[in-house]
Amino acid sequence: MMYFFNGTTENTARSNAAELQKLIDDAAVSGGTVIVNGGRYEIATVFLRSNVSLYLENGATLVGSTDIKDYGHCSLKPRFGTDVGNVMTEWYYALIVAENCENVLISGGGTIDGRGKYKEFFPNKDDPKKNRPFLLNFYNCKGVTVKDVTLKDSGMYAFFSITCENVLISGVKIRTRDSGNGDGLDFDGGKNVRISDCDIDAGDDAISPKSFMNAPIQNFVVSNCVLKSKWAAIRFGVESASDMRDIAVSNCVFRECGDGVKMQCCGAGVYENITFDNIVMRDVLRPFFITLNNFRMSSEEPSVITENGKIRNVSFSNILISSPRKDFKIHNEWLDEYNARAIVVSGVPHNKIENITFTNVTLEAAGGGEKRETFAVPEFADVFEQYPEVIHLEGESPVCGFFVRHVDGLKVRNCNFSVSNSDVRPFSYFQDVNGDMKDCELRGVTSGFAIVNGGNFSVCDCRMNGERTGATIPDEQIENEVKRVGNAYEEYFAYVRKLAGSIDKTLSVIPEAVVSGGEIKCENGVYKLKSPVEGMYTFVASKVCGDCVISVNGKIAASHKAADLYDICYNIPVNVTLKKDDEIEIAFKNAEGFGGHRGTGNARIPHGIRGTISFYKSENL
Repeated sequence: MMYFFNGTTENTARSNAAELQKLIDDAAVSGGTVIVNGGRYEIATVFLRSNVSLYLENGATLVGSTDIKDYGHCSLKPRFGTDVGNVMTEWYYALIVAENCENVLISGGGTIDGRGKYKEFFPNKDDPKKNRPFLLNFYNCKGVTVKDVTLKDSGMYAFFSITCENVLISGVKIRTRDSGNGDGLDFDGGKNVRISDCDIDAGDDAISPKSFMNAPIQNFVVSNCVLKSKWAAIRFGVESASDMRDIAVSNCVFRECGDGVKMQCCGAGVYENITFDNIVMRDVLRPFFITLNNFRMSSEEPSVITENGKIRNVSFSNILISSPRKDFKIHNEWLDEYNARAIVVSGVPHNKIENITFTNVTLEAAGGGEKRETFAVPEFADVFEQYPEVIHLEGESPVCGFFVRHVDGLKVRNCNFSVSNSDVRPFSYFQDVNGDMKDCELRGVTSGFAIVNGGNFSVCDCRMNGERTGATIPDEQIENEVKRVGNAYEEYFAYVRKLAGSIDKTLSVIPEAVVSGGEIKCENGVYKLKSPVEGMYTFVASKVCGDCVISVNGKIAASHKAADLYDICYNIPVNVTLKKDDEIEIAFKNAEGFGGHRGTGNARIPHGIRGTISFYKSENL
């Protein structure tokens, strides 16, 4: 049965939403289609129901209210947000919501406009929590189809699916270039997802599967799409609490992106069985950026670093890549200061990435790199406990092609590489890598094809500028520095594994000793709590900004100086002796961290914590 929406531009957002909601509810009784006639209608939040189709005719536009008070949300409040001035932003409102629904459809040639260009309307000036709404939000649904519509100017992601199954996104046009966190299609968990024939120009990642809800991503297919993004065309993670597997991306074009494929595993999830085939990348700064490390994205995750997940069985084949010229501005000027235009694959010493294959890849790199004072290998790849972003790699890449660390089973086959500008840097660097590079061609680089440092990696049947070439061994200074940093990593991880092994015991003894930074009372950067029992404790805080001072009953018991200025990549462990019911104050001060995840910029973050505060009995360590 068909139901026709006859809202008018004279109606308020709430009255239009009420009329549209009634039609949806009526259609849900026996299943039906709600047709939005041509015209522009301002609405507040509406909720879809099972077995209901929402059809937007050509010329029909549903426009989101500019007042956050007109927005609702599903029962789940996703754990997103940035602590700004000790206020947690609540990014869970949405214009169109479906929860626990089956067989829902949004289609037609019309448009859904969130009017969410960053700072134009959202966040509202009178909203202390700085909310910005999603455009479409589906939670725990089965059978979701979004087809042929245009989604534009969302306050947050244009489309956000949380733990949904059997999802089809087809023929959708997305324009969120000027939206803050303007991702195109995001998925927190989900099974049997198909994305095809979409045209996306996003202000953040164009497509981003992730796992923040301990729900896996499985059977995820992307095909025949054109993706443009200020950040990544396709990004896996950083949220990685659960697995992502059985994923295929094919027959796509990536244009003007910061990253082509970005794969970042920081949690317990396993990324495996993932293929990319028949991809064209034009003007992409970093074609592949793959990191496996220990950063904790969620403030609700343990503050200690546990054994993290895996990235394994990933294949890239039949890919044409042209990097942009050296002065190309993909995002903001600050991003281009970090000229990491190499292919980056970086595990960590105790947990290697496994089985990565590059076959029939043609890369025209920008080149133009200048000679550096040092090779800077350790600094460039030091992201093992920081937010795994290019901004935390120190300066320009030491190579113009492949930069690979800590990988078992790397295969590079039948690839053609060149640079559009002369470059004095080597083309590739492989440290602690097992595998080989065969039948590859390199032109335009004179300082070396491949530097191999440790591991068992061979270069054979390859040519550089028409002549056969192999790998070289780094000089003693580079080798010694890499070993020094590697040994420091091993010492750190040995401590971490010991600490992580004690968590279950200590939490069962003092469960109330672990408190979320977002829930504990804080005033001017000072957190207050009582000691649960007597003993020597190790205090750990994660994702803090500023120096830390711990006082017990008004007297300073311990302090810790901030190691760096990044507001979200700083973990501190200190020891303190406590008696039962001691009054503990934890103060963070003297912060100079910057907003967002960047090390440069203008938005400074005040002192405080965006992670967890934990106490563990030291004798259990």
